[in-house]
Amino acid sequence: MKGCKAGVLLLVWSLAQSLICSPATVAQTAPFARQLYGTWYTYPLGNQATDSVRHEFRHNSETGKDEIIVSHICQGDDIAVIARVTTPIEVSENTIKILQSAAGSEKETGGSDCQASIDSAVWGYVISSNGDRISITNPGGVPSTFQLARQDVADDATLPVSVYGIWLLPVHQEHGNTVQIKLIFYESASPGRGNLRQISTCSKANDSVLSQVDSTFKINKDQITILEAASHAVRNGPISCLATIAAGTLHYVVSPEGGTMVLSKPGASPITLTRER
Repeated sequence: MKGCKAGVLLLVWSLAQSLICSPATVAQTAPFARQLYGTWYTYPLGNQATDSVRHEFRHNSETGKDEIIVSHICQGDDIAVIARVTTPIEVSENTIKILQSAAGSEKETGGSDCQASIDSAVWGYVISSNGDRISITNPGGVPSTFQLARQDVADDATLPVSVYGIWLLPVHQEHGNTVQIKLIFYESASPGRGNLRQISTCSKANDSVLSQVDSTFKINKDQITILEAASHAVRNGPISCLATIAAGTLHYVVSPEGGTMVLSKPGASPITLTRER
């Protein structure tokens, strides 16, 4: 009976600790920090040095701290490399205090480094009335002033223009076959949504076979969300050809001239697509 009573007391003490500790974690998220949460790009676009950089503000529920993540997407001939750094911040009504400097790099296929960094500083900021722009001052920084625009707030009528069309993945060898994959993004009747078709052409010697699947997607400034998985295989003698689309969310970046697009997702190597002219 004493052992049972001790177990009950231990359970009560554990629950009490969790109830006492929980408010401390929640208290770190101030109302003025929440309005920054999300991913932002440097505004306006058109500067090659900054178009590939993203700033993400978020709350880390494990540490109870707010954080900023700086990502730099480096586009190569065949694949893209993304360097990311994360550092804690404190957000007040009109300042963002970056508590630690951070720097990181990833190796590109050519051997050069894709680099991302952020310096400790106190930024002044003003957020627009509709919450889609931030004007930042960074005394002593380079640049000393800049603007960020929210990625998930954009005009549906203009967003997909750079994505729609036919895109080619790099040709690759698979089970002795040469495989060429096309992704075709085209409009639907629903704003912010579109249709996706994948065409796989598999060839060996003088023979070839084609397989095709279709799906739908949602799009915003930075992400394409594939809504339906689809797969289809076709065999012609010794040649087997598979077309498959996985449901999920992909990050995308279209180059300023519109000739290439990088698709990436966590845990997988980014891939660069070339627009078919």
